[in-house]
Amino acid sequence: MNELQAILPHLAPAGMVMARVSGIFLYAPVLSSVLIPRMVKVLLIISLTFAVYMGILPILQANGSFDRDWTIWSVVPALGYELMMGLIVGFAAMLPMVGVQLAGHEIGQQFGMAIAQEADPNTNTNTGVVGIILFYLAFFIFIDLGGIRIMLAVLLDSFAHIPIGGYRVHGDIVALLVGMLQTAYELALRVAAPVICILFLQTLSLGFISRTAPSFNVLSLGFPLRVLLGMTVLIGALVIMNESITEDMVLMLEGLFHILR
Repeated sequence: MNELQAILPHLAPAGMVMARVSGIFLYAPVLSSVLIPRMVKVLLIISLTFAVYMGILPILQANGSFDRDWTIWSVVPALGYELMMGLIVGFAAMLPMVGVQLAGHEIGQQFGMAIAQEADPNTNTNTGVVGIILFYLAFFIFIDLGGIRIMLAVLLDSFAHIPIGGYRVHGDIVALLVGMLQTAYELALRVAAPVICILFLQTLSLGFISRTAPSFNVLSLGFPLRVLLGMTVLIGALVIMNESITEDMVLMLEGLFHILR
């Protein structure tokens, strides 16, 4: 009975720590992948919760989290806010990859590769081959930059700035997320621009040829030339795409530390 009385004050704070940790596993890159078995995710969440809780236990004791009178009416909304914090971090980390995948979808549509759709286990959606290739390019850049370690560092840092049950959504968070969403769309345009511009010039040149030489069979030449030209430009522009994705990913990872502060 004495052991149970000693554990009871820890239940509500530990549950809120678990809710904040669980939010990352719902949408963050790598951690939210359906390729990871659910049981493994559950064990990871429990392990991280235990490690984080033991690390922030002195902070909780100092700010009076154990002295609060936790009731069902105060714990349930607090769990929702804690879960939202983890979701915000995972959503912000996922935005550059979504932008890159959107760019791949647009590129695939331009030279006729969007017809071949494949299931992407990372986003649990169907997308084109080009979108999957560019998504994995961003995925490996994220891993190379230490994205998982930085996400977990942001999560740990959030406990020092936002106490358990003390988070509230405000305008600054919404404005920051909207700005990051705009940055993801800008990244999609920058990645897709080289291929789209070259294919536009190819379409324009074939239009001039069809008007000046009507006997020339443009349709029989247009599609294979479009695919060949699109793939050539895509391969040649991978270096520029890599620089753009890396630059945007670094800005995103730096911005994560400002989200929950």
